[in-house]
Amino acid sequence: MNLATLIDKELSKKITITENGQRKTISKREAIAKQIINKAVAGDPKAIQVFMNVSRDLGELTIPIAERGPIQVRLNLFDRPLIPPEQRGPVSLEKPASTEDTGESQGDS
Repeated sequence: MNLATLIDKELSKKITITENGQRKTISKREAIAKQIINKAVAGDPKAIQVFMNVSRDLGELTIPIAERGPIQVRLNLFDRPLIPPEQRGPVSLEKPASTEDTGESQGDS
């Protein structure tokens, strides 16, 4: 047996706890989860960090795509296009022609 199998086997064993004055049988895995959560709720920084890490690893802190809302993107001169190169049109670094280049002004009529 490898270590992961031994740990899983041990965590699956049942223990008896007293919760709210009542005795109940739970797995060691569940007992650990209860302890981490209870300590985190009480403000224990280590327990909060463990809880956050486990939650993130399990995907519980990921915001589902449907709930994210619009994504804001800031672009500047150094940003790369998100379109794959084979789907992009030609890229030009030349300044686009404007009314300023022709000597006309937009506000003078």
